[in-house]
Amino acid sequence: MHLDNVQVQAGGSHTVNSTRSNTDTVFFQASYVILWKNQGPHTEISFGFTNLFSVGPTKEGTDFQMFGQITRAQIPIFGNLTASLFGQMAGQNFLPLKPFRPALGFGAGLQIQWEIIKGVLSIGAQGMPFINFVSERDPDRPGHDRFRILTGAQGQGFMNFQLDVGKRE
Repeated sequence: MHLDNVQVQAGGSHTVNSTRSNTDTVFFQASYVILWKNQGPHTEISFGFTNLFSVGPTKEGTDFQMFGQITRAQIPIFGNLTASLFGQMAGQNFLPLKPFRPALGFGAGLQIQWEIIKGVLSIGAQGMPFINFVSERDPDRPGHDRFRILTGAQGQGFMNFQLDVGKRE
């Protein structure tokens, strides 16, 4: 295992929530990718952070997320188009501008990616159903918090820039 690359992504997402309003965001994400090999289909372990900026009618604000992910990556479809299956765990709502209301989420999904410049620049889309465990104010007991379980699905489109920092095998 070795640190192979650092990835920087920018894009937009639409989240469908089962128990509250849908949300739209633009995001900036940076992640560190660790792998055993980097040619052809392989398994990646990545971790990083995402800064989300709410857009659209709900304007829920800005959020910060830390995540860990395991991915079965670069399953060939054709040419420079590949698919990846992933599982993710994320903690979010860490910005000091809000009251601390952490959310812990789990999801799994599929990502399709088209490599424009090999190992450097790509565009892609992904979809993921999720379950979140959320701390929020209890409307029935002022001054108290409660935990809720939220479910939904998220779709993202993004551009990915990759900076290789590891050795090539």
